Amino acid sequence: MFSARWRKVAACLAAIAGFFSLAAIASAQEPSQAPSPPPAAAVGHASPDRLRGGWYLWDPYQYRDYRRGVPVLSGFDVETERALARILGVELQLAEIAWSDHQAALQKGTADIAAGATETEARRAYALFSKPYRSETDVLVVRKGMARRYPFASIDAMLSAFARQKFRLGVVAGFVYADPRVNAFIADPANKELIVASGGVEQNLRNLMSGAIDGFLADRIAAATAAWRRQQGALIEEHPLRFSTDIHFMLSRATQTPQMLARVDAAIDQLRESGELRRLAAFYALPVLRSTGRA
Repeated sequence: MFSARWRKVAACLAAIAGFFSLAAIASAQEPSQAPSPPPAAAVGHASPDRLRGGWYLWDPYQYRDYRRGVPVLSGFDVETERALARILGVELQLAEIAWSDHQAALQKGTADIAAGATETEARRAYALFSKPYRSETDVLVVRKGMARRYPFASIDAMLSAFARQKFRLGVVAGFVYADPRVNAFIADPANKELIVASGGVEQNLRNLMSGAIDGFLADRIAAATAAWRRQQGALIEEHPLRFSTDIHFMLSRATQTPQMLARVDAAIDQLRESGELRRLAAFYALPVLRSTGRA
């Protein structure tokens, strides 16, 4: 019994380590290359002592905690961003905003930074990307007992099954998932009737429970956390297929410079070397993994 318990704890810690494995490898193997600077007129709108960010409900990365009845913004990405701001010596402003609206704000220059982002060619047109500071593993979440009805073992097979079976797929509006084939499927007008977009994982979970969708794609830790908070973990399950990617900070090309990007990258290195990133991951992810058995 003792050894079984510690095997479970070891598995949880291994999952935490996996949280950083892709990011650490990418950081070591791919030196960052500074993109072309934005137009000089746009840079003039930047404030050297302030970064305007944002957040939306994406527990345990971004969420409101309640301490003695007082709402406090918290989460892994939020605390990492705050630690980054402390190193940079700037004020960080985090307004509640939908992810799709946050992207639009980065394009317009009314926001300076966003956390928890997947790098894409389309986003590179309006944003600079930091080196990765964590990784993300996405899964398909379905009702308990339903995963066996979908025996696919690859991304291509999964997408073919969605189209063939008219699978009603829940997604987060504006979110980029960990595989470009998945994102292309979601964006394809031919699949419009199959896609049910929402504002976040919590809404996707509600849609699944109400029967509005057949399943939804999500970061596995965020999905497990949403179910844990709502005490619905026993009602859902993950499909065994998983796919992963690196996660970055985005800086608006309209207000930020390659020089600021280099400072952000150096701050990420400092947080990693000090152990702060690992400590934050253990604090926010380990309780969920232990309680749900999803390690």
